Parts: sequence; C-alpha cells; structure tokens
Amino acid sequence: MDSLKPTFEELNFCMRDPSCIRNVCILAHVDHGKTTVSDLLLATNRLVSKRMAGFLRYLDDRPDEQERGITMKSSAVSLLNLIHDVENDKNRRILLNLIDTPGHIDFSSEVGVALRVCDGAIILVDLVEGVCVQTRESIKKAFEEKAKMILILNKFDRLVVELKKDLEGIFQCILRAIEDCNATVAEHYQYEYLDNDLDIEDAGLLFSPDTGNVIFASAVDAWGFTTKQIARMFIGLVKNETVDSDMNHNDPKVQVRAILQGWIPLSTIMLLQCLKLVPSPSQMDKKKIEYLLNLNHFCEDHFLNRCIEDVVPYFENSSVEPSAPTVAYISKMFCVDKKNLSQNKPKVFFPRPRDYNNTKQQSDTSLHNEEEFKRTESEAPDGLKYIDDEIVTIYLLSNSYIPNVEKVSEHPDEFIESNKHVEKVTIKDLYMLFGRELMLVDFVPAGNFCGIGGLESHVIRTATLSSTLKMVPITERLNSKPVVRHAIEPANPKELPILHHGLKLLMQSDSCVEVIMQKTGELIILTAGDVHLGKCIEDLQTKFARIEFHVSSPMVSLRETIINDPSDFHSNNTILETAQLVMSVIAVTLPEAINTVVKNNFELLTTVEEHQYKSFIDIAKQCADRHVDRKIISEKVFKSEATKRRIVHVKEHLKSAFQSSGGCWNGLQESIWSVGHGGDCVNLLINNVTDYCRNIYIELNGDDRRALFDHCVIKAFNILCEAGPLCEEPLTNCAFVVNQFELKTDVLPEDVTAQTTSAMESAIRETFRRAFEKQDRRLVEPMYITDIQVNTSILGKRITF
Repeated sequence: MDSLKPTFEELNFCMRDPSCIRNVCILAHVDHGKTTVSDLLLATNRLVSKRMAGFLRYLDDRPDEQERGITMKSSAVSLLNLIHDVENDKNRRILLNLIDTPGHIDFSSEVGVALRVCDGAIILVDLVEGVCVQTRESIKKAFEEKAKMILILNKFDRLVVELKKDLEGIFQCILRAIEDCNATVAEHYQYEYLDNDLDIEDAGLLFSPDTGNVIFASAVDAWGFTTKQIARMFIGLVKNETVDSDMNHNDPKVQVRAILQGWIPLSTIMLLQCLKLVPSPSQMDKKKIEYLLNLNHFCEDHFLNRCIEDVVPYFENSSVEPSAPTVAYISKMFCVDKKNLSQNKPKVFFPRPRDYNNTKQQSDTSLHNEEEFKRTESEAPDGLKYIDDEIVTIYLLSNSYIPNVEKVSEHPDEFIESNKHVEKVTIKDLYMLFGRELMLVDFVPAGNFCGIGGLESHVIRTATLSSTLKMVPITERLNSKPVVRHAIEPANPKELPILHHGLKLLMQSDSCVEVIMQKTGELIILTAGDVHLGKCIEDLQTKFARIEFHVSSPMVSLRETIINDPSDFHSNNTILETAQLVMSVIAVTLPEAINTVVKNNFELLTTVEEHQYKSFIDIAKQCADRHVDRKIISEKVFKSEATKRRIVHVKEHLKSAFQSSGGCWNGLQESIWSVGHGGDCVNLLINNVTDYCRNIYIELNGDDRRALFDHCVIKAFNILCEAGPLCEEPLTNCAFVVNQFELKTDVLPEDVTAQTTSAMESAIRETFRRAFEKQDRRLVEPMYITDIQVNTSILGKRITF
C-alpha cells in the first residue's frame, strides 16, 4: 500500500468515482482503541508519521481531549490509498471518508449523527475487557441506521503478553467476544424483522471470521489480519521490500512492532475489508434509503410518496445524469478555527521522494503514477451531480418541512415565502475534511463528505439541502436526551446578550446540549453528564462567549404523578357539564407493565395516532352532510408491510400488558385515545365510553358529532401532561380514563367557532386537573442507574470512586 500524500488532482479524480468511495465511522466503548486505529489510517496519507501513530491522537485536537485521553467530538477525514487485493491480484483505489466518534456515554449522540451519513461501521472490541455497554449501544445504533458492520477484535497482544493465556484461553476470549456481539445483533434483528422468513444466519448480519467481517488486531502495534490472510502467512511472512530500519532496532519492542506492522499492517487490512464489505454510495442499501427518507411515515400520502419515489433512484446510484437533483444532508454543525482553513494558510510545497522516478516498484503502485492516473481517468463515470460554483442558491429544508402538491408546482416563490420550514440559501464555501484541517474546493461530487461554510445563521443542528422543493427532509433521529440541568448566568448582567449568542453557537456545534429559558427568564443548560458539562463550559469560555459566567449546582428535574389503584373506574369521577357537553373522567396510576410497552414503542404508537388523524375541517364537512349513511368506523391500513408487522407485534404486547395488569385494565388495550407527546414521560388517555368508538387505531369519524370536540380533549390532555398542577413539572405514569362523553344538544359544525373551541378546551383541561388533584399526588425524582464493568481480577476488591 502506498503511503504518499495524495495530490488534490488525485482526490478530485476519485471523488468523481463512487465505486471507490467508502463512508465509514469507527465505534467502540471508551479506551478500546478507536483513536489509535484512526491514527494508523491517517499515517497512510502522512497526516501523522508511522512511528507516532497511536500516540499523537491527531483527531483529538481539543486540549481537554488530549488531557483526559478521551474523544469528546466526532472528527471526519478523507483518506486516499491504492491497495493491493491479494485475492484478485490487482491494485484498487479507495477513498475512505472516515469519522472517528467518541466512546464516552456523555457524547453518545455524536455516534448517531455519524452513522446517519455512513454506509459502514467499524466496531472495536478490547479482547481483554470484552463487549461493554457502549459496544452494545454502538452495535444497536449501527443496526438501526442500516450500516454494514465490521468487527475488529483489538488488543490481541494483551492476551499473550499481559494475561499469559494459552491457546484455549485465547480461543475462549475470541469466541466470547464474537458471540456477545452476535447476540446483540440477533436481539434487534428478531424485533425489527418479526415474522420474517429469512433466518438471521442467512441475512449476512452476524460476525463470522470466515466471511471476512472479523479482523484480529493490535492497534498499538499496528498489525491485523483476517483468517483468510493468516492462512497465506506461510507464503512469506515479511517481504524484503517492506523492510525498514526499525526491524534492526536495539529495542525489542520497536523491532517486534516493525516486523508485525511490515508483515501485515492493520491499516491495509481495514482499508481492504472496507472496500470489500462496505457498499459504496452508488450501491446504497434500499433499506438504508427508506430509513433516511422515513418512507414508512410518508408512504400513505400519494404526493409525498411520489416525491420519495422520484429521488430514490438517485440515492441508489449517484452516477446519474446532470439533470438529477442536488441533495445533501447536514448532519451536524461544528466550530472551526479560521487558521485551519486552507485559504488562510501559507502555501506549502511537498517535495516528492528522491527515488520517486527511480524505483520501478513504487511507480507501479503509487497513487502519484501519472501514467496510471491518466489511463484510468477515462474510466470514471460521467455526469455526476455535484455542488459547484454554477449553483449559487439551493433550498434549505428543516426537519419539519412537508412539500405541498399544488403550491410547489404552481407557485413555488409564494410557497417559500409562506412556509417557515424552507428558505433559499447561498452556498459560499465548500471544504474537504482532513480532521482539524479543511481544504477549500470548488465542487463536491455525490457520495462524499464535505464541509459547508456560511450556513451558521440558517441551521441550528441538522437540515436538508435540495435543488427541488419536491423533496422530503432526510430524517433526524434523536439518540439520547440530556439529563443534567444547570442554571447559567453572566457575571455582568449587561453581557446577557453575549451569553445568549454564545449558547446558540454551543447548541449548533453540539448535537446533545440543550438550552431553555424558564418563564422567570432563567437560562437552563442541559447536558449529558459532568464530562459533557465541562466540555460545554470550556467551549463557552474559549470560543463562543468569552465572558465570565456562573453555573449553578445540578438542578433536579422532577415529575408529577399520582398513587391509586381503583377497583372501579366509574367511582369517584370528576364531572364536567357545560351547555353543550357532559363529561366524566378519573385519573389513575398507569401500571408498570403498560408503561414499559408504551415507552418502548412510543414512536410507532405516535405514528399510528397521527396516521388516523382527521383535520377539523374534514370532520366538519362530514358532519354537515346529513345525507351520508352512518358508516362503520374502520382502520386506515398502512401500506408498509414492515410497519403493519410491527403494529401487530405491539398490539400483542399491549394486550398481554393490559391482561397482566388485571382488574379494570383487562380488555382496554383497544381503547387508547391518545399516547401524549412526551416519550420519556408516559401518560395515556383512555376511552371507556361505551358508545363512542374512538382509539388510535381507527380513523376519527365525523358521523358522530362528538368528533367536533375530539381535538379539544386531546389538546387539553397534552397541555396538562406538559405542566402539572403541583409545580408545573411534566406528568408521568398517569392515565386519564374518560367514562362519559355526551352532547347535551345537537351541535352543528357552524356552531363550533374558535371561541367555543378555546372555552371547551379550557374547561376540559380544568376537569383533568381536578381529577388529578383528587388522588394522592407525588413528586418524583429521577433515579440514575450505573453499570460498572471490571476485569475478573478486580472482583472482590474494594474500590473507591
């Protein structure tokens, strides 16, 4: 493998050929070797020296990262290499767009952001420590994001040098690590692909050395191999042309490292297996495309489904005609020191090695071989769609953007002006990413990573860029929410606007941090933990605000709930009686079994509820038509077979949960009126009205005039759940059971005005509040559960934290 620094012309050529591009991220538990492996890959392009690889931690460019020895943010780099494929006996180019991600749990949101733009994931496991908590989380997220996984069993040398294990002990460590990883994959496969006839062993998802997706390695010594490659070891362990001075070094450790690295470099193995196993951007998996475009969510709308169908072929093959739309996903915003931009750096000349034109073997394999470059240049596909200086404006779509079939086609300018979720922006600067260094370029072909300058005033965290308005935004998946709260204020009150601006920049650059303003005007910063908070404070002090400020002690986030176990839902009801409506409701504690099922499937249940939703205008039209025969309320069926299977699966779990809860709950699994808005705080609205057919699985029917006030009930329920009566904290683990919902008079659609709706909503919310206050109320504090994993040699010893 050549280790010369590639020229921009060579990068330019390979960027235009999606078949040689691989977008990959590295995932692992903290201290399992991600950054060391990244250094080895960087050494292939001479961004770091081979001797310093693993010690320099080049992508950890923050001082606190170097000080703590952990990665706190994702870093991307593009690496171009020419490697020799022994099996096919030919040289192959690979442009590896690599993202190094943090392993610390405080920064786990960075992992999901990285996976969304990658087709492959390298999972590292320390063979001594085994599969840890973040390893399982990494596999779970890679599986959810449809990324092809490669497993690296790292620190192989420790089994021999430190633990002195024999062959059987080594084999058991390897077997245990692979089985633990496969168990995690199988767990998620069985849930996602329920009732699928394809066995997991035939799906190509499991880790198995004979398929090549398992690499045995020692990153610190820079060597690695697969089982196929070790089988050829007797052909020649170390070829003379790989020999260097370190092989004759006086230090045995340096000598062994040089021999093993020369025998079979880990960076070469990783590049080769990525090239073989990870799909190129032009061969993106269809499931990955549907996941990115959230097809299950939009498949019921004909126009939106058509928008997706029109762009899917371009995702499946980025080598398309010039008329193809330009689409790019902004996965995260990050702060860059201006001195690291190439236009602000002095020009540097990199001389060629002295033997560049004299060594025949080098000229045969080097990326800098001009004849080879010219010969293969014509093989690159034509017509790649890319962002260049001819495209000065493009549409920026927020995550809530939904195209409108009429306005998009007939009046696009009016549609943009009236829609707050889309705007026109100008692309000013494009950059290739090389870790802390950014190179200004004129264009970026499809399938590549890039940095875009000048959008900081338009994007908070994520967005979609599109040259067409007939496009749905690429899905943002929230991986974790910050849980630690601190109040923050400037030392000088006059500098409050500066702090505001600094916090906004912090939110842009960090995908996990949140900033909220209380009704009292107090600023609250939410982080994932103490380490994450320290990083945020450092960023505010040195980059974004640069003022003195104070941070309070951690603030406990409370929840409001009730404690009761009624034997009958019809006793002790709270009654609402207005001129138009009579309603009775009781607030009860939600059983733990039901809570767990709803919480684990909250996103799907919310999608089901939204799918059956009917606007008030449609309901009013249906109510106004007196000649329509009474219809049987039916379920609007999803088109997606996968979604239908998941709904059946969840219904079975809910039925079991309601039955196990016993008493009044038995049989109410088909009576869920609404699941609320807060996924982390589960509350249910239950319809126990005998003659009002209403639940989340059926479409709201306007034949029943009570449907005119249905949205008032749901909105009042959600408002109370967001701020309870005790101290305006969110409600949790509560259920409001509606036992009576009757109209006193015949209500016509024209009778339901904005004023009557607002008054009805307030009255129903007050009824829910009084029903809550009738029960034994409690304030709930959060409980933090910590999993501690240690080596078996430490078990039984006393450890102080």
